[in-house]
Amino acid sequence: MVFYCASCKKEFVNISSLHAHEEICIYYNYHKKHNSYISNELINEIAFMLNAFELHKIEKHNESLDKRKLMKSIATKYKINHNSMYILLYGMLLEYDDNIKYSEILQIISFMVKVSINDILNVVSAYIDCYSTISNYIT
Repeated sequence: MVFYCASCKKEFVNISSLHAHEEICIYYNYHKKHNSYISNELINEIAFMLNAFELHKIEKHNESLDKRKLMKSIATKYKINHNSMYILLYGMLLEYDDNIKYSEILQIISFMVKVSINDILNVVSAYIDCYSTISNYIT
């Protein structure tokens, strides 16, 4: 018997593997908690940007981030993975002051993927839940 994740369609040979997967599947966690429907492709794009800006490391949503550190991090990621999205994000950061607010980063992401900030925050919430679960497995 084969089991499938309802959100990402990944196959599993037993139910316990499926349940373990569901704890870390961003698609499953997002769709389980939120009524608005964002496609898995948009969730991928949002998660890509969350990783680029390292938003999973931010504990307080009102804190400011050092633009230079963000730009350096994005430049490093571009050297590893030549995805043109990094260049676009890097370019957008040039328009901001030395410190960039969390809300401004959300506005950048919203502009790039054409999704409301509330929907992005819902994806952030699912992302953080998955990231926390993965971190707990590792430690």
